[in-house]
Amino acid sequence: MGRRERWKEKPIKKGVLEVEISAWRYLSDYFFQRTKENERLCWRGQRRDDWRLETSLDRVLPESDDAARAEHLERFKYAARGRRGENPPRLENDNDWWSLGQHHALDTPLLDWSESPWVAAYFAFYQDRSYPTKRRAIYALSRALVEERNNTIKQDTLEDEMTYLLENDDLCLDVLEFVRPMSDDNQRLLVQGGLFTKVARGGSIEDWVKRQFPKERKCAVLRKLTIPNADRVELLKALNRMNINHSTLFPDLIGASIYCNMRNNIDGY
Repeated sequence: MGRRERWKEKPIKKGVLEVEISAWRYLSDYFFQRTKENERLCWRGQRRDDWRLETSLDRVLPESDDAARAEHLERFKYAARGRRGENPPRLENDNDWWSLGQHHALDTPLLDWSESPWVAAYFAFYQDRSYPTKRRAIYALSRALVEERNNTIKQDTLEDEMTYLLENDDLCLDVLEFVRPMSDDNQRLLVQGGLFTKVARGGSIEDWVKRQFPKERKCAVLRKLTIPNADRVELLKALNRMNINHSTLFPDLIGASIYCNMRNNIDGY
């Protein structure tokens, strides 16, 4: 009997590569054999393989309604007064405020990512619910290729003699921004190796990649790895042995509680 095929890669189309991993134990092989350090990948896990890479705010407010989004953020700033403890650090810009809200249940234009594929795998699998899809998804986004494209977009705009608009922030360029807040408010972000993405014009990450790389068939700007849902328990037990669990990723009482609950729900956890 021949060796089981570890994964199946579809042809790259518009910068997107879909990979079907046959079992969780081959994830490590794929990470080390099929990705390169200079890609500077960031990772995200999702519980269903048919969910798009879109933000919570995109699901509730139209992408074009800038006024409603600005009002939403301003309302949060006022609502947060007196709730950040004594002498809270100064938040320098809107992205810092969005980042604060992101991990406190606010609908935001940000999407969470991690520098660790294993942290992404944990978030894809830790919740045990009945989902109609048989596979869960881990995404890998190439920061190197995205930032290179962002620079091209900015340079092309400058060459089109739109410098005035750029200097006055009146122009919304179609870039995919990486957000790494400097604030000390969010301990979860630090321990998870976290960062955010923000599509300047709104919409999903998939749509942005396909729009900006319409002819790309060689380089994977975005990878979508799917893993059988049936592997959940074994994967979580393996991640726990790596010290990747709710207790370490959420350094608060909620993290401690969920970790203890999982010890009861998973034999040998």
